[in-house]
Amino acid sequence: MAQQAFNSDFNKNLTAPVGAMQLDVASMLIQANEHYNRSCQGNLTEEMRELEREKAARLCEHLYLKNSSQPQVLNLIGRISLDQHDYDKALNHFNSAIELDHRQPMFFTNLAYLQLMQRKFESAITNFKKAISLDKNHTQSLSGLALTYLNMGRYGESFQAYRNLIRAGHFNENIQSGVFRSAAMLKADYYQVELEHDLIRYLQYPNADYDLLSNLATSTLDHKYSISADKESPLDIFAIAKDTLFLETVRKVHCTNVDLENTVRALRFLILSQSMEAGHIIDEFIQLATAIAMQSARNGYVMSMYEDEVEVIASVENLIEQLTSMDDWQPQDITGALILLSMYKPLSGSAVGDKIKNTAISEWPELLQPMLEKALTEPEEIVRRAQRFQTEGNAVPPSHNIKKQYERFPYPHWSNLGFHTLCDYTQALRHELPHIEIPTELKGKTLNMLIAGCGTGLQALKAARYFQNVNVTAIDISATSLAFAEKQAEKLKIKNVRFISLDLTKVEQLDEQFDIIECSGVLHHLPKPEVGLKALTNCLKPYGFIKLGLYSETARLKINQLKQDIIGSFTNADEEQIRKLRWLIMTDDNLKEEYSKLLSSPDFYHMAGCADLLYNPLEHLYNIESLKELTQGSNLQFQGFTGLTSQRKMEFGHLFPLDQDMTDLNNWETFEQNNPELFSGMYQFICQKTKH
Repeated sequence: MAQQAFNSDFNKNLTAPVGAMQLDVASMLIQANEHYNRSCQGNLTEEMRELEREKAARLCEHLYLKNSSQPQVLNLIGRISLDQHDYDKALNHFNSAIELDHRQPMFFTNLAYLQLMQRKFESAITNFKKAISLDKNHTQSLSGLALTYLNMGRYGESFQAYRNLIRAGHFNENIQSGVFRSAAMLKADYYQVELEHDLIRYLQYPNADYDLLSNLATSTLDHKYSISADKESPLDIFAIAKDTLFLETVRKVHCTNVDLENTVRALRFLILSQSMEAGHIIDEFIQLATAIAMQSARNGYVMSMYEDEVEVIASVENLIEQLTSMDDWQPQDITGALILLSMYKPLSGSAVGDKIKNTAISEWPELLQPMLEKALTEPEEIVRRAQRFQTEGNAVPPSHNIKKQYERFPYPHWSNLGFHTLCDYTQALRHELPHIEIPTELKGKTLNMLIAGCGTGLQALKAARYFQNVNVTAIDISATSLAFAEKQAEKLKIKNVRFISLDLTKVEQLDEQFDIIECSGVLHHLPKPEVGLKALTNCLKPYGFIKLGLYSETARLKINQLKQDIIGSFTNADEEQIRKLRWLIMTDDNLKEEYSKLLSSPDFYHMAGCADLLYNPLEHLYNIESLKELTQGSNLQFQGFTGLTSQRKMEFGHLFPLDQDMTDLNNWETFEQNNPELFSGMYQFICQKTKH
């Protein structure tokens, strides 16, 4: 009704003299820009966003009818058309604006962003550079150029471009996101002081996904300290203990490198042995020890102990228990011993943890507080929250092997969402698969979205925060996983998401229909994946989209070989079993070479990740042909694979130029045979539900 009332009032004004409207051209353009800018705000519903965009469009139409040669008006019409996925109209208006005034960098920038969305990368680069030639400090053009390099897979150029922006004082969340995403794909070729300083700066940014810096930070430290080299000389622990990059990396980044893990283990042993010899933790080692304790909590205490450490740590644990049994014990009495213990063992659920968990965090020394928050307070809170989810009537019996697996090892492990540019879901979908036609039923509305098998909530919370037009329902069978997800949602103040304990095969109990469903890494763990897919499809609206993620038989070949040759028969993982298996693979040269791809997986360096990677009690593997069989008869039409790099897509395009939409699964079957690691992160693909 508000939309209709506005349209009626505005149409009356269109017939009135400009003087009567008391608006000149400049003020009308200002109003149009204000409405458009409001339509881009993230706190609006999709209906309100569309209303603001419509107001801007009508003002622009009036101005265009008065004078079709106003470049600023043409540029704004182009931006509105771009948001509405009318790329031809956007292109015409951007070009017209440039023809009228070729001195405005923003006109070239908008044209370049259109070309970037259409994956016309070289053209986008040309126009971003034209804009920069007009204004060398034009932030949007400089960051757009960096983003184009990132999309093209030119990660070194992208990273350098983002670094230059930050150094020049141009900084926003998009630039922060870009420098982290570029860094994730790089390793340092040699040690650079400037790079070290930049990495330290990036590790201070709040609410960042520091794990994206893992490879670059690790390789920088490797070149600085020769971590990966075979050397007889001992580590200079006193130098490392004062190294800011080393401390910040170990404290904040999930380390996913064999050589760095071995270095951390060696340092841990040195700290323990020298502290026991001195009778207390050595002051110079405290910062390093607390950083290692944070790393251990971050990786689920997956690192193995040396034989000499087991007995010593047991004595440290006994000492803490004895001291805390005294009525007058104080936090400072056990601070040193607690730091040593926390490098090796989880506090939550232990006898020591039970003794100290009621002592307020603020009563502990400041240097210990972040570690206690991570290792004790947060896990204890998750246990309490999980009890509530356990009572919500979950239909899955406690004896269910998959449920037991994820209760014990909630997955995936994550700390921060990082930052992504706000957009509506259909815009992101069109960017990933440009050939998709967005149905009228999904345009200009808030979408009802289901994450089926949400785990610890990373996927659900990213969707809820960074898609402007979704309300998210997230379901899972693991109460522990849901508890972590809910806690993170509250911490991040994300309110357009709800978490429900529910087996996805019983999703009809929600009595809802969804516009969008995402189910990644879940169906292949069901006894009958086709039953789960049918349940999901039944609650997907006609013309709605479903995103699925399934294991590739080809990409999982080595992991299956490992299961058959070494792991043997099993039902559930055991922490010590996981540590022993990892140690065997990491120290046996033949196994290390045979399973080198496994060692490059971040999951290998986390307890829950390793359990999910190697010890899942049930999983089905797929090939392209079985994907066809699974989706047949489900009223689903394959729309394309997602998550592939631009380089891979270009390679596919060169091989199959007639398959412009990249939807012929026979072609993908051939392509995967030639590139067996193509889907190492699962087949991730989109299907659309047909009407019947």
